[in-house]
Amino acid sequence: MIDLIEKALKTIFPQSDRVAICHAYGRHERTGDLFDGLEDVKARRARGDLMRPVLIYGFDPEERVREHESGSILDAPGVFYVRLPARLSDIDAIIQKAAHVEIPAHQAIDEKSFCDYAVKQIRAFKHRLDNVCASMEMNANRARKELERSPGVMPRALSEFKASIIQNLLTEYGELDGLVKRIGIPGADRVPGMMKQLLIKVQEIEGGKTDPTESLNSAFFCVEAGQAMSTILGRAKEL
Repeated sequence: MIDLIEKALKTIFPQSDRVAICHAYGRHERTGDLFDGLEDVKARRARGDLMRPVLIYGFDPEERVREHESGSILDAPGVFYVRLPARLSDIDAIIQKAAHVEIPAHQAIDEKSFCDYAVKQIRAFKHRLDNVCASMEMNANRARKELERSPGVMPRALSEFKASIIQNLLTEYGELDGLVKRIGIPGADRVPGMMKQLLIKVQEIEGGKTDPTESLNSAFFCVEAGQAMSTILGRAKEL
């Protein structure tokens, strides 16, 4: 049904080729590159990969749509809402208006929608970081017990420190860095450097470049560095 409405709108109104059209609450299943509701529009605008005007349609009053978790995206430049059913002339007027809107790159999304999206993405990353930190702490504690039993022997638990895991986190954080900087998390400017230092330490542990005691100290350094980064990123929920 949703696809049929979108196809009908594009057929009836030629100007709609310049406008992204989607149902307010999206589809149950994603289909190709079609837009998928308020949340999808918010995410794409926040990432900067949707610079076209958007016509969002639905059957609810606009006031109810605005109550949705992502309803604030209706305040973003070039985002329009039309409640169906509506007269063709009314829909045409909105599409004509939308088709001629220019979206400034630095104003593609309203501040609330951007902050909501950014905080959600940062908290998801923090959760993955916390899981890595918990694993590192567990293995560091195991390694300490091994070293106490067998001084001078490299603890097997340190083999669980994988540089590839930290590299993946570093790459992922690089994609979040713009979001972090824009919402202004205190102390977040230190995170990229801390992440790189963490990677170097894990590479040293993994490569067996230091003696067992130093490797163990590096392991606990990694735990503390990860927890410090998590604390910084945890401030996002306060914004």
